[in-house]
Amino acid sequence: VIILAHAGYPIWWQDALEIVRGHPNSYLELSDWEHEIKDPATFIAKLAKMRDTVGADHIMFATDHVTGSRFCGEKSFLPAYVKFFQTLPDEATQYGHRFTKKEADLILGGNAKRVIKL
Repeated sequence: VIILAHAGYPIWWQDALEIVRGHPNSYLELSDWEHEIKDPATFIAKLAKMRDTVGADHIMFATDHVTGSRFCGEKSFLPAYVKFFQTLPDEATQYGHRFTKKEADLILGGNAKRVIKL
């Protein structure tokens, strides 16, 4: 199993996508992609491209969440990032894409649970 950390974010994401497409035991891991939630239309389009190319079962939610006073509590990006994926099926339709709840659940933790046996 190969998990591509950061899924090539920000510059090489399409290269990472091609690698995973050609290797069925590889996965895209989305740490650092939380920066993309500021532009949901673009992020959802990229996620749809990933899903359409490798399948939702090869995409994993992840973060490089750091701790300390600069990143905790109200300053934390983690709640908004998690919520983005929880609401993805509803939000994606606004931007012309469709994600099922099952796909969002796979990305948000189902795949990690299966692949790395969480």
